[in-house]
Amino acid sequence: MDIIPPDQVVKKLSELTPLSPGVDLLILRVEEQENIVVDYVITEIQTGYEIVFDDKDRSYGLESEQFKDKTEMLAYFEKGLRQPMVLDSVDS
Repeated sequence: MDIIPPDQVVKKLSELTPLSPGVDLLILRVEEQENIVVDYVITEIQTGYEIVFDDKDRSYGLESEQFKDKTEMLAYFEKGLRQPMVLDSVDS
């Protein structure tokens, strides 16, 4: 699976959603910061989407966002609203 930069997330989501029939989830590997790759696990929920951000234990718990539709999800990334919560103490 390729690792993409944050500025490619909107393009990939535009291309790969809605999910194909029989596909339960989509995973994008995004290098949010230098050498910090976060898995974006995207699932469809009714007419919307949920994204779980798995940062491989760099923060406490998992972060997630829910969107009512594809337009709202794409706008979230276009506006740069994703703010990773990486703890400095984890790297120490």
